[in-house]
Amino acid sequence: MVALNSKGEVADFADVSQMEPGESEFACGFFSVSECKFAGEPGKGPKGSPEDVDHWADSQGGATTGGVSIDDMHNLLHAAGLHYCDTDISPNTQQSHDIATIKAALQRGYPVVATVAETSVFDLDLNGNPYAPNWTPGGNHVFVYTGIASDGNLLVHDNAAIRGGIFGKIAPQPRHYRASSLENHWASIVQLPWLPPIESADPLSWKGKPQMTQPTTPSQPPPLPGGWHTADQEAIAKAEWNSTNTGAPFDSGIALAWAGDYQNGIFHGPPLGKEQAVKSWDGHDMIMQVFAGARCEWTGTAHWYSFK
Repeated sequence: MVALNSKGEVADFADVSQMEPGESEFACGFFSVSECKFAGEPGKGPKGSPEDVDHWADSQGGATTGGVSIDDMHNLLHAAGLHYCDTDISPNTQQSHDIATIKAALQRGYPVVATVAETSVFDLDLNGNPYAPNWTPGGNHVFVYTGIASDGNLLVHDNAAIRGGIFGKIAPQPRHYRASSLENHWASIVQLPWLPPIESADPLSWKGKPQMTQPTTPSQPPPLPGGWHTADQEAIAKAEWNSTNTGAPFDSGIALAWAGDYQNGIFHGPPLGKEQAVKSWDGHDMIMQVFAGARCEWTGTAHWYSFK
């Protein structure tokens, strides 16, 4: 039986953005492999934190890369200690064949790392391209297929699906992408440590019929959109945010981090001004915003410094 986590994915993955000030915006291949390196068995949590995923990707050259080739992807998979098997997917194969191949691997519990055309990605939850708010889609992108949605479309862990600006917060994962529009140029099946060896490059020919367990149901009811526990909690948080009349947006990476802490009972006070692009003491680009109770420095993640 192939187990799935509560989100319908074949493994538990860390949620992390590949976008950081002063670093390459083309590190998708590095992050996708790192996601697989630190993946955990379904329902048991990832084997590493978002920072672990980020650090390993950067350590392999992701912070300065101009992109990756297929040979680079093979080298990264080797460096991560992962066994893999390339499929026959290429720019010349049929789209229906490609999607069937990816689904066949997922049905056996194997994630698939793939190169796709950015313009072909359609996020069904956003009703549009997930990259268009931050840049004009046009190149190729690498992400990890992690499951099959109940409607037959595909679940994806996508480190470039960002909300709140290009240096904002990673969108809730996995993303729900329309299978019929995805244009795949290369794809490789990844053997996670608890899985048996990959039978062949063609999962459509693997022996036996896959049997998948149903996703486990969380014991607690899901939170409101955005992670708020109640509508009243969200309303009072927004009222506090706006109490200083700064006009600071409530959907930036810092704002989302502020809201995440608020949901967990950690309070930084209202903003005293808008975000500012500054240099750190060691000369790195970052975003800073000052609050009544703390200063926040944003370098792809939020770092809070309390005034208390």
